[in-house]
Amino acid sequence: MNWQWKWISCCALVTSSALTLGTVSVETHPFPPAPVVEVFTRDLDNPRGLAFGPDGKLYVAEAGSGGTESTADICPELQIGPPFGPYVNGRTARISRVDHRGTRHTLVDGLPSGQTVVPDWQGVADVAFIDHRLFALVQGGGCSYGSATFPKSIIEVNTRTGEYRQIADLGAFRRAHPAALPDDDLEPEGVFFSLEAAFGKLYAVDVNAGQLVEIRLDGRIRTVADFTAQFGHIAPSALAQAGPLLIVGNIFQFPIVDGASGLFVVAPQIPFPPSIAAKKFVSGLTAVIDLAFDRHGRLYALEMGNGQGSGFPDPEAGRVVRVHPNGRKEVVLTGLTFPTGMTFGRDGRLYISSKGFEIPSKGTGEILAVRF
Repeated sequence: MNWQWKWISCCALVTSSALTLGTVSVETHPFPPAPVVEVFTRDLDNPRGLAFGPDGKLYVAEAGSGGTESTADICPELQIGPPFGPYVNGRTARISRVDHRGTRHTLVDGLPSGQTVVPDWQGVADVAFIDHRLFALVQGGGCSYGSATFPKSIIEVNTRTGEYRQIADLGAFRRAHPAALPDDDLEPEGVFFSLEAAFGKLYAVDVNAGQLVEIRLDGRIRTVADFTAQFGHIAPSALAQAGPLLIVGNIFQFPIVDGASGLFVVAPQIPFPPSIAAKKFVSGLTAVIDLAFDRHGRLYALEMGNGQGSGFPDPEAGRVVRVHPNGRKEVVLTGLTFPTGMTFGRDGRLYISSKGFEIPSKGTGEILAVRF
């Protein structure tokens, strides 16, 4: 049986019952085959989510390097206070296209990049394809992030010309539908991260509000699952489709706590109330930032760090974990520096955004290609 069908069978049991797997210890082999890791491309500005297009090229979301634009006098009610805010902004985020040789070309630039006091950057968070149509999640927009004219939004990009149009205003949706249980560090327009195309629609997680939202291509948005109502502030951060289901991973809160993250299943085409829509079925992961299935249907989780160092993501603390349908976990790659996204290519290799929030950030990001 294909691994992905095993996942669907496993998750279907979870959605049809209250089954929750307990914490399963991470498994490592004493002499695992060493993965082959190569730098596929460089010269990226805080690379985040990745997607291969129908043309076989890799599309990379980049958060950019911020700027100096302020909206403190325009929307004072939306300003984010210390220690992270107030944000400033600049049109430095972009989407890059990388050919099979690793040569990077800019497809779209001039997109908003919000910069925190820390600093950190939020620009284009992720990209996804529906057939031949490219969509991007622009997290760096919005008045709360220092962008007065470009909202936090989903855009559709013409892959031939680089022109784009707004599909949905995520910031307006969050303001009109605030978090049911706001956290202490509430961001009024949300922190939308992972973008997944499924069932002819788009799905994104709001890490700050703790919600999974569905975006139709006509711009309508609805809340599919409210994780805060069921699990508290666990910070959902990663998405992957398994047949009729979505698997959601969470990063949890900082400082990082080893084993505090897990996997949840949601059936978005079944009209569950958002407050009971998700079921947890794997525990014991750490700071999950992305998920991906390989061509054999095996699921991988990208962990951005651990709780052994500063409590925040540290250099060479990221890793990739293969998660089996029965909950067993197997570490297959370690030593990653600030990983932020991953996807599998047609060649079977795993492509990982590396140095996704490094200081200095401009031009230091990389995409790694990993063969297991």
